[in-house]
Formats: sequence, C-alpha cells, structure tokens
Amino acid sequence: MTSSSPGHPADIDFDHHSPVMPDHGWEVLAELRSKCPVAHAGSHGGYWLISGHDELQNAARDDSTFSSANDLKTRLGIALPAMPAKAGIIETDPPLFFQLRKAFVPWFSPGASTRSSAMAAAISPWTSRRPYQHC
Repeated sequence: MTSSSPGHPADIDFDHHSPVMPDHGWEVLAELRSKCPVAHAGSHGGYWLISGHDELQNAARDDSTFSSANDLKTRLGIALPAMPAKAGIIETDPPLFFQLRKAFVPWFSPGASTRSSAMAAAISPWTSRRPYQHC
C-alpha cells in the first residue's frame, strides 16, 4: 500500500483484487488500518475503504452519509467491479433495510436456528454427516 497522491493522505494505491491479497491480505489490511483507517483507493473507478473498527461503527450508524444501495444505474452498491444485479439485503438502505431485517429475523435468529436444526438435519443428510468443527 502506497500513497498515490502525496498531497492527500487518504489517497492510497490499493486494489482488493491484487494478486498480493490472497496470501498477504491480513497484513495489507493491518497496515492500512494502522496508517489510514479511512482511505480512498483509485482502483476500479475510485472508492472509499473503511478499515478501522471505530470508523466503521460510526459509518454503519450514519445512513444519511454512507450508503450501500444499488439502483443498478448511478449507485452501484458494494461490489467492485460492479455487478449486473443487486447483492441482496446488504445493498439495501433504510427504511427498506429495516423492513427486510424484521421479516428475516423470525427465520434466521439464533432461536429460530435452534428450533429448525432437527428439520434441517432431516432434509439435508449430506450436511448432517459432515463433522462439525469450531473455528
């Protein structure tokens, strides 16, 4: 990671599709986080990258400034390069995001997962035979 514009510390030379990332991504991101937790990369037409925890938490709570929306025309969501379709709920902003989340919670909450685990095991024999491993 290097500065692509010495006049502005937030401008960096970064590409998440770089061949370096598969083997050294964690190191690259740690360096980025320590030097510039909010940075602008010029690759893929330019985008902002937030790698700091506090900065990301603040951005996640500020829907009026930060958006993941994808209208398939002018706001192309989170995928870089842009995809020809929306990536689902992650590319949805409030108030629709909260409506969708409310609809999904009964199906995907920890309690719902526990209640449906027996059914999931019964209809998915291949999955239930695989050994469960903790990360």
